Amino acid sequence: MLYLSRPPAMVPSSFAATATAALALLSIASSSSASPLLWERNNGLASCLRSDGIRTVTTYSAAYSQDSAAYNQRIQPKPAALVYPSTPSQISSALLCAAKTNTSVSARGGGHSYASYGLGGADGALVIDLSGFQNVTVSEEGVASIGAGQRLGDVALALNEQGWALSHGTCPFVGIGGHASYGGFGFAARMWGLTLDAVAAYDVVLANGTILTNVTRASSEDLFWALNGAAPSYAIITTYHFTALHAPATAVIFSYSYSNSPSVVTAATAFNSFASFGNESAPANLGLQATIGADSLTINGVWYGPRAEFDGVIEPLTNELPPGYSSSVETYSWIESLEQLANGEALNTTGHTEGRDDFYTMSLMTPSTVPISIDVLERYFNYLVTSNTTTNWFVQADLYGGSNSQINAVSLSDSSFGHRDKLLTFQMYASSPTYGQPYPEDGVSFVQGMYDTIVDGMTSIGAWSNKSTDPNGYAAYINYVDPLLTPSEVRNLYWGAQYPRLQTVKEEYDPNQVLRNPQSIVPA
Repeated sequence: MLYLSRPPAMVPSSFAATATAALALLSIASSSSASPLLWERNNGLASCLRSDGIRTVTTYSAAYSQDSAAYNQRIQPKPAALVYPSTPSQISSALLCAAKTNTSVSARGGGHSYASYGLGGADGALVIDLSGFQNVTVSEEGVASIGAGQRLGDVALALNEQGWALSHGTCPFVGIGGHASYGGFGFAARMWGLTLDAVAAYDVVLANGTILTNVTRASSEDLFWALNGAAPSYAIITTYHFTALHAPATAVIFSYSYSNSPSVVTAATAFNSFASFGNESAPANLGLQATIGADSLTINGVWYGPRAEFDGVIEPLTNELPPGYSSSVETYSWIESLEQLANGEALNTTGHTEGRDDFYTMSLMTPSTVPISIDVLERYFNYLVTSNTTTNWFVQADLYGGSNSQINAVSLSDSSFGHRDKLLTFQMYASSPTYGQPYPEDGVSFVQGMYDTIVDGMTSIGAWSNKSTDPNGYAAYINYVDPLLTPSEVRNLYWGAQYPRLQTVKEEYDPNQVLRNPQSIVPA
């Protein structure tokens, strides 16, 4: 039945149910524009969902505002409805209702999409919330079956209790669904690959309502390939089956920090040393990152190996860093390291609510063949120092590649993930001063200026190509999704050479684009 306000106690239940349902239909229609076609569509959607008995939240429901609240308040779509299935058959029914009424569908796992694509990315979508899919089991052979509604912190705890681990990111509240659908980077990724690289099989519901279990590379080559990097355009995944790994015995967390506003030259030199070391000699079991703040630069990471070996591993980097940094080196267990990397937050998200933000982000993946020049780095740090932005901002540059990276060891043809030849992935992130609305007028242009300083600096001298498929081409990482990219930029920067095949598979499995958001794959 529809999830609506409770009827008054004195009203007969049969009348209350009818009246409540009618009000739900009216509210869905009135929440949209006055278009008769839109009214008819939303009327039909609500009627269909009600007849299938799926727990549903509409615009009339008391829970609507809370349930439809976006993580990024800068982008707040208004869904036509949200449904909360607990079985694949209920997902199938919801998809058929959406198809009948030409309503776009988006799945929501952790709800962490930077562009609110879990809410459709635009008004009028049907949101299929996957919080009812919470299973985590590990077979004797080490196959971890994880429900699409799980979050990374809870996954890490559940696997660790059974003696297993996965490569994944550091934010406990991020959902496994979007994370593993589009990539999944964490400090262990250079050692174990991206999260999606560990997927052995999927359980899914296709756009036409067909329920499939154990979709593997062998059983359905094209579908598995598309799911393994672009899943939300092809199916709603209910369970991921991962090849789990045994966690390393120790994790050495380290940092080298320049605080108190290091000079532009110092910051650029230190960053250049970080990038050069990462490209040339960082071993696979070393995760490395540079974090830039308003008055600081920190080079930090994790060594997944014995503490006794760490000093020799990191020495080529520290020998090249300019003086003036403070250092920290601490040894933890695997699960303790995840807690530390989450800024000391509890990994268990049950009963906890994540704070919302109001922000804009751009990403940049740099080619391994041509590093950012020292001149461009100095211009970049000078831009950050002199911009006088009103936002709260940070930049993270993660080492993806390098000669020993398992991310880049995977063939481009093995998955639909767009790029297996990049070195660094930047996340350029600027929040409102209050982390709430309104978003500052200078916020978007400030972030775009960060991006342009590097990209224009390197392309203007002919060092980089604007075609992501070129050896010297730059790209973007879709898990830091940018809703302001043009369609041609989406194709080039996110998918590159993968896009034509993705279109062909989309034409086969979802030609009517039931599963869609503003940047989803378009059929051939």
